[in-house]
Amino acid sequence: WNFSAALEEVQALIGVGQRGPIAAQGGLAHDDEGVPVGSVKLLRDFAQMIFYTNTSGIPFVHATQDQLYRLLAWQHWYRSVKDVSTEYAIDNAHLLHRILSDLASGGPGSSIYTGHDGNMDGLAAIFNWTWEAPPYMGGALLPTPPGSGLLFEYDLGSGAIEVSYVYHAFNEPGDFKLSQSKVATMSSFEQLLALAVEGLKSRDGAYECFQQAPAGIGAICQHLSDCTAMAGLCCNGGGQAACCHSLMQV
Repeated sequence: WNFSAALEEVQALIGVGQRGPIAAQGGLAHDDEGVPVGSVKLLRDFAQMIFYTNTSGIPFVHATQDQLYRLLAWQHWYRSVKDVSTEYAIDNAHLLHRILSDLASGGPGSSIYTGHDGNMDGLAAIFNWTWEAPPYMGGALLPTPPGSGLLFEYDLGSGAIEVSYVYHAFNEPGDFKLSQSKVATMSSFEQLLALAVEGLKSRDGAYECFQQAPAGIGAICQHLSDCTAMAGLCCNGGGQAACCHSLMQV
C-alpha cells in the first residue's frame, strides 16, 4: 500500500490542522536507532486512534470499515519495524524459557501469559514467524490487535506442537468471537526447542539471557523423554551419559 496514498487518505479523514498537513512533518524517515519518525509516525498515531475510537463504540463516521483495517496496518507496520529486533528478542528470552518449561513438563491444563504487542513481536523475532489475521493486513506486518495472542498446543499423544495466532476482528457485526490462524507446526517438542535455541543464538545476547533463567536450558532438558538424543543441544556437546546424569540433578 503506497505510503503517499495512505497519507493523503488519512489527511482527508481528519482534515488539516493549525500545524499544516501531515506530509510537512517529514517523509518515510527513521531516527538513528531505526525507529520510524515524522509523518509516518503521525500516520500510525492517527490510524490507531481512529480504529480504537471505533472499537470503543465512538464511531468515526467518515471512515469505512475497509479504511479502518487498512489504516491500522500502519500501526502494525510501525511495530514490525521497531519491535521485531534483537532488543525485543532479548527482552522476551525469559518468557520463552517459561513457555518451553511449561510445555516440557507435560500433563493436562493450560498456562496463560498476559503481555503486550512487544511480547509477540519478540517471539516473532526469535522464531522468524509471521501470521495472517483477516480482515487485518497480515504477513510480515504482524498484526497485533487488542486481545490477541499466540497459542501453543501440545498433542501429548503424537508429540506434535502447533502454534497459532488467536485474535478478534473488531468492528465486525455479531457476538464477540475469536478467530484462529495457523503459524507453525513442529513434529515434536525437541524440534521446537531446537528452533528456539537456533533463533535465540541468531540474536546477539538473547541466548545468554535465556540461560540466565532458573537452571537455564537444563530446566527444560530434564523433562525430555530421550535425553541422549538432545545431548548436543542440552549439554553443549558434553558426553551423553554424564549429560543425562547432570540434568537429573537440576
